[in-house]
Amino acid sequence: LRGDGRAEGRGGRRGDGRDRSGAAVRAEQYRDLPPGDLGALIGVLTDEMNQAAADLRLEEAARLRDEVKELQRELRQAGGA
Repeated sequence: LRGDGRAEGRGGRRGDGRDRSGAAVRAEQYRDLPPGDLGALIGVLTDEMNQAAADLRLEEAARLRDEVKELQRELRQAGGA
């Protein structure tokens, strides 16, 4: 249950509307990286995502896609993109 008594859906949402999936939690771990390092990490994860998709490891590819999206959001907020 959320603080307001309503049931929280899968992945959930915080009060500010941000997704609280595993990707969002992992992306928070990298919040303090310099923008250049964050951009490099996004590149590495994008390559891994593409390889996972090519190998038909689709669940892994989707997880990496979500993580890349969260990191891109962090980069935009940091003013790096």
